[in-house]
Amino acid sequence: MACFGPASGLRTMVFSRYSWGYYGASIMSIVNVMSAIGWAAVNSITGAQTLRVVFNDSFPITVGIIIIAIITMIISFIGYKWIHIYERYSWIPVFIGYCILAGVGAKYFTNSEMDYFIPCEKKSNFNQKFFDLKSIKMRQFSSDSNQINNQKKLILIDFLPTN
Repeated sequence: MACFGPASGLRTMVFSRYSWGYYGASIMSIVNVMSAIGWAAVNSITGAQTLRVVFNDSFPITVGIIIIAIITMIISFIGYKWIHIYERYSWIPVFIGYCILAGVGAKYFTNSEMDYFIPCEKKSNFNQKFFDLKSIKMRQFSSDSNQINNQKKLILIDFLPTN
C-alpha cells in the first residue's frame, strides 16, 4: 500500500476497499480496530507508569493514563503535517537518551557467550512472524503517511521500509 498511496492519491481506507472488496475490507477493519485499541492501551499504561516513576510514585496511574490519552487525542487532531515535523526531530532526544543510557551502563556491559542454544529453525520462524506482523501493522498507515511524498520518486524508497 505504501507504493500505491502517492501514485494513486488514494488513502488507505479507500484503497483497501478497492483491493479487498466490502467484506474483506470489513474484516481487516475489525482486525485493525482491535489492534489499535490494544496498542493504545499498552502505550497509555506504559506512559502512565513512566509518569509515576518520574514523580517518585506519588502520581496515580489512572490519572497518567487519562493524561496520555488526552495528549494522544490532541496529537491526532493536529494532522499528518505536524506529525511529520515532529518525527523529523524526535530522534534527537531519543539519541541523547541512548547515549546517556550507554554511558551510565557501560561499566556493566559484558562480552560473554550466551548460555542457551536456540535452533536456527525456531529463530527464523520467530523472525519471520515478527517482521510479518510488523509490516502488517505498518501497512495500514503507510498509504496515508506517504501522501506527501513525490509520486515520481523511486518506489523502492516506499517499498523497502514497509515490507
